[in-house]
Amino acid sequence: MLDHDLSQRALGARIVKGLSSISSPADQRFRSFFSFWSSTSTSSGTGPSGNVQHPAVTLEASLILGDCWRFEGSSGHIAIQLAYGANLTALSVHYIPRSRLGPFFHQNAPKSLTLWGLVRLSEHLTFPALQSTQLHRPISYFARDKQPPSRIVKPGDVFVPLATVHYDVHKDQEMAVAYIGDLEVESYIYDLVVVEVTENWGGDSTCLYHVGVHGQVEPTLLKL
Repeated sequence: MLDHDLSQRALGARIVKGLSSISSPADQRFRSFFSFWSSTSTSSGTGPSGNVQHPAVTLEASLILGDCWRFEGSSGHIAIQLAYGANLTALSVHYIPRSRLGPFFHQNAPKSLTLWGLVRLSEHLTFPALQSTQLHRPISYFARDKQPPSRIVKPGDVFVPLATVHYDVHKDQEMAVAYIGDLEVESYIYDLVVVEVTENWGGDSTCLYHVGVHGQVEPTLLKL
């Protein structure tokens, strides 16, 4: 069973633009498809426009065809500030099943995603997992223009990999999940994460729907 999905705007999560990839407008083929979809939809005024979506759309748990965050290329990343520090336990990726997509649009689905958690070495002088985890990233690795937002992160803070999830578009599924298996890493309290798409299914751009960052917080903090 999954723990609370903490990466929801309704719970106070927000996007950190300075640590996220740049949004991309939809190409003509994408706009034409969703224009047709909207014109034939029975839900007046609720169909997707195919225009540029704010990255905060990834914080919405509902799946609406076309309401996804789009970025250029097969790889990119999005940073999420959680409302509460938490012991993180899993990453879930949500996507429209292939049977509901138009031709070729499954190529824009993410294929492999990695969840990175921020370790604030400026506040914690030691982090045992860094001694056993060779792979970690400096803040500048994810920062736009290599200028980290100083109000949120400090020099010396690093991101460590927590989990990698693979979404198989051929399984026609709405969700794929990866659990954090390293107890040493899981026991740390994280309040800022990056979800990095390292590969998609062959498209020139990638569309990201909801990504769930699951974890455990104090019951008095999280009121559901």
